[in-house]
Amino acid sequence: MTDTLDAVPWDALGALSRVRSALITELERRGLAELQSRIPQQLSSHELRTDPFDHSQTLAGTWLGSGGQRLGSVQIHEGGRVFAEFDLLVPHPTDPRWFVEAVTAWGQPPALKSELRLLPALGA
Repeated sequence: MTDTLDAVPWDALGALSRVRSALITELERRGLAELQSRIPQQLSSHELRTDPFDHSQTLAGTWLGSGGQRLGSVQIHEGGRVFAEFDLLVPHPTDPRWFVEAVTAWGQPPALKSELRLLPALGA
């Protein structure tokens, strides 16, 4: 584990900020703005991983809850591609047939894509 994100040899802090913004924008767009405070600004833990084949590096980070439970994760590849997911586990705000499992973001900044990951609601 690296001591600080500043030690990562690319702009991991900037990428993490853009990923978090994409997750929050998706929540706002879907009527779940009140949940944005659940996504911490800082990671709970992170490590720099090296791919054994091409030797590229990926920052793998995790957001943890106060009880140590995993709430979300992010992967920021040194080329700039990202993937993040953050668990929500709430009823869909407008369609009772669905349950919102998580919000996800992926792509290459600044053109990140995001969406809610849905599950069918029980009894729907």
